[in-house]
Amino acid sequence: MRETSFSLTDINPSEAVEKGIALIPVDRRGEGVVEDLSIVENISLPVLNHFGPWRLQHSNLRRTVENLVEEFDVRPVDPENRVGNLSGGNQQKVLLAKWLQTKPKIILLHEPTQGVDVGARQQIYQILKKQAATGTMIICASSDYEELANLCSRVLIFSHGRIVKELVGTRLTKEDIAHHCHMV
Repeated sequence: MRETSFSLTDINPSEAVEKGIALIPVDRRGEGVVEDLSIVENISLPVLNHFGPWRLQHSNLRRTVENLVEEFDVRPVDPENRVGNLSGGNQQKVLLAKWLQTKPKIILLHEPTQGVDVGARQQIYQILKKQAATGTMIICASSDYEELANLCSRVLIFSHGRIVKELVGTRLTKEDIAHHCHMV
């Protein structure tokens, strides 16, 4: 397998998608979803070219989105519902469905469960763990120590742009993460 490298600062969003990178931003409402658009429109944005070269095949598009809404347990189950009408957890699941359907090699997450209720949080963890099990690399930036302990197989603690501690295995606990973060 040939390794490629590139600088994230020199890549635009279209190139990132082509290279298999998906970003789930902290500000899902401002940067992740378009609240005034429907679930169908939001989820289909990155893959519109898959539904016909000249004219959109609306029935295939809708069927694909309906399957994703079911798979990601978006509630209420109405693909025509505006994303702005959904709870934070359901907006986050729409965002995950939108990008995971592109089969990314790398997912960059920033505070993936911020503003999400406990039930949706657990569902999001399951979605991400399932994705990681397929071989997708997941990089998560979070200030939630419990989240890091639940999601990660390795945690790097930074101070002033440098790695100051790496936690793996039995050292990867909420308490150890908190301890080392407060030491720096």
